[in-house]
Amino acid sequence: MKYLSWKVKPFVLYHESFETSRVLSFPPKEVETILKELEEENKIFPLPAESSRDRHYILKADIQLQLLMDIKKSPQKPAFITSPSYSSPNNWRKEEWITAIQNFVLGKRMKDQIPAYAESGPIRYILMSMPSFPEWMPFFQNIPIHIIDTLFHEYKYVWTSGLLKPDITCLTNGYFENKEIAPTIREKYKLEFAFYQYILPGRINEIPHKIAADIPEGMCHHAIYHQYRGDLSEALDLYSQSLKGMNAKSFDNALINLFYIIALLNDSTIESKRTLRMLFIKGYLPSEMIPAQLLALYALNENIEPVIKHILYSYDNYPPLIKVLIMLITRHYRLQKRIKLNISDDKIQQFIDADHLKLLQLECSQDFAPYIEKANELIQETGFSPLLPPYQKTDEWERVLALLLDKSKELPSKNNDKKGKADSQSRIIYRIDQRNNINPYLQKSKDGIVWSKGRIISLTTFQQGMSEMNETDHALTLCIKTLSCDWEEKSRMRFHSPKSIMQLAGYPLVFSAEKPERQITIRKEEPQITVTKTSNGFKVKSNIDTDKIEGNYMIKRETETLIKIIEFCNFQRDTILSLNRVSVFPLQAEEQLTEVLQELNKNFIIHSDLPV
Repeated sequence: MKYLSWKVKPFVLYHESFETSRVLSFPPKEVETILKELEEENKIFPLPAESSRDRHYILKADIQLQLLMDIKKSPQKPAFITSPSYSSPNNWRKEEWITAIQNFVLGKRMKDQIPAYAESGPIRYILMSMPSFPEWMPFFQNIPIHIIDTLFHEYKYVWTSGLLKPDITCLTNGYFENKEIAPTIREKYKLEFAFYQYILPGRINEIPHKIAADIPEGMCHHAIYHQYRGDLSEALDLYSQSLKGMNAKSFDNALINLFYIIALLNDSTIESKRTLRMLFIKGYLPSEMIPAQLLALYALNENIEPVIKHILYSYDNYPPLIKVLIMLITRHYRLQKRIKLNISDDKIQQFIDADHLKLLQLECSQDFAPYIEKANELIQETGFSPLLPPYQKTDEWERVLALLLDKSKELPSKNNDKKGKADSQSRIIYRIDQRNNINPYLQKSKDGIVWSKGRIISLTTFQQGMSEMNETDHALTLCIKTLSCDWEEKSRMRFHSPKSIMQLAGYPLVFSAEKPERQITIRKEEPQITVTKTSNGFKVKSNIDTDKIEGNYMIKRETETLIKIIEFCNFQRDTILSLNRVSVFPLQAEEQLTEVLQELNKNFIIHSDLPV
């Protein structure tokens, strides 16, 4: 175990049995037996992997740190430490961190040895646990503050998604009382830890007295307090303020996301339903949003099959909290026949049968036997009833009709549009430059004829949604992509050029960025092939300019006021590239060319002098 701890890096059981045997002169079978025993005793644990063949193991952080400290304190170092063949991490990607840890164990000077970048691999398990041991604090205090911040949010997984009890000593020494960290950041850490202290144990009534409500991390906890008390308006306002303060569309916590969605569903206004649909219209969402997405799409009568497929595919890799919430929603809304998971009373009890998880037990007290029996006790202890909306049996045809009715109500009525013409109006326009960069602008008008110059709208605000938006504007929010700039520690946003231009095809409110008064027309065309017979043979042309191709789109400025865009599949693109290899097909190619065109007629618009 000391040898494994000295190597620091993850290992493969089979490979390690042979290497350890070679280094320590143990028989391979004996090493293999010891490793299996360590796994059974929970002293080593597997890292996430797509298959068992790729599975690596690592010693539990507290065991590894203690063993390394034993080596540090020992006057005689084990032989494998002095051997250059095994002190190296063997070209592992983050060898600088391993070297720094090994040098600390050997008593070497710390100055300038700590890497200046965060470790996202398995080493983080060791680094984040160092404050549990006073002997490791000299190393931990040399870690740059921005890396400590990363470690805290990694460690937060333990008590949030992991549903485990954290080491309070570690949190106190390394994060809450670490004088190297700014006081405002330390207070923020404590507020995030309040989820473990007050939300999970069901101590909701203590929140107004124990948690500050003047920063975003505290607002969401106060929102939960008001939601359980039935003050829905105040809860939604606090959720909204919290997300706005964090510049986010969702929380990084699956339970808080679920509570926020429940609040929106209970509000049942058109605006709340529109917010829900905008949240979940995207195909990909982080795992912390999956339980909320499942509930929202079911409650809104939307199609839940895509999210069910995603759940079934990824379920084994979800952390405990997300598994619990998926099991709860599945059982509560009688979705077992569609979400075919091994959901049982024992399974849920295995995750949440602990004193610090009373709130989860309360929410499960309508559907799982161990907690149905304790329902009254849990209600009395927490002072609240479960938040999850009740189940109502509906057939699929009822869900479809309800969905269509809801969506039709969300459409603006023509009468309302006519009445609004006398009032002050506003609209969103788009300006596109010569490089096809697009920016949205908000314009205002008193009469609907003369419009203001307009002010630019930040893409963050645009993506969150605005009251002035129409169907095209909402669709364009899905065309925004984020470009990460790690060296600046911030992200930039911009429209995905081809998709956004395609969305604006035929839209009248597009103007030139260089000359704002000039209207731009974006014309969408289908892939076309034109065959013209000449004296030399058959000339084949296409409306796709291969020099203007971007992925599966072609964007070309025909004139100062006209942009042409064509979308095509890989087959259509490859066909055009192949045809371009021959400028003129000879006259004797007529029969073969005719046959090819007849086949291509299925995928192209053909204009030809040949019979097609």
